[in-house]
Amino acid sequence: MSIFHEFLYRPLFNALIALYAFLPGGDLGVAIIVLTVAVRLLLSPLLLRQFRSQRALADLQPKVTEIRQSTKDPSEQSRKLLELYRRHGVSPVGGCLPLLVQLPILWAMYAALQGGLNPDAMSALYPFIPKPEMLDATAFGVVNLAQPAFQRPGGQFIVSWPAVILAALTVLVTYWQMRLTPTPQSHSPAEDRTPAEQLTHRMSGQFRFIVPLTTGYFTLILPAGIALYWFTTTLVAVAQQWYLLRKVQPVSSLHGR
Repeated sequence: MSIFHEFLYRPLFNALIALYAFLPGGDLGVAIIVLTVAVRLLLSPLLLRQFRSQRALADLQPKVTEIRQSTKDPSEQSRKLLELYRRHGVSPVGGCLPLLVQLPILWAMYAALQGGLNPDAMSALYPFIPKPEMLDATAFGVVNLAQPAFQRPGGQFIVSWPAVILAALTVLVTYWQMRLTPTPQSHSPAEDRTPAEQLTHRMSGQFRFIVPLTTGYFTLILPAGIALYWFTTTLVAVAQQWYLLRKVQPVSSLHGR
């Protein structure tokens, strides 16, 4: 067995089946929501670190722009920027770790929904987890979490409208999250921006649409359970970011100029 199977897929799959077995109603959708919220809360320290890093980088952008405009030598500019980040305890790549942690979890959830909801997969259960006699993949009585929104069995095109609606809601909350995410904004006039600042400014605006649309595409072609997982984790992230935006002080208020 691979490390991924033993240390990520199997624990996640067992937790999902345990929640399905013990939660009232035996609804797989409710089990996914509870599991997703629990995972998101466990990752909260990393997510707080990510938010603080993004917020600090956004707050420091005026000073970054000032250094880039006043220092033309690349090596000296890099030295001053690193000193600025060090002085404020900021890492330019500090926000990447939570994303890297979430990707394997997303893949494990995909594996659990894609191949884990059949009788053969129950061999991955721990001895103390009860094996369900029948696993119903229907959530809330309307959407099959093991099937994508669009299917073509035998050449026949079938649309699951509940799954389409779930994918659309996932796109909306992903866009909402992108709107709340702190991004570096250039404080210099457009004509005075460096090429790097112009590129960053354009990409920040484009990503607000690219990320939700990409999310929508994958939530339409992957099992609907992935859409439910991503919708739930993003909605919790929005709530966390909304709270942190009001609680985490800007860098300028902590360190002054």
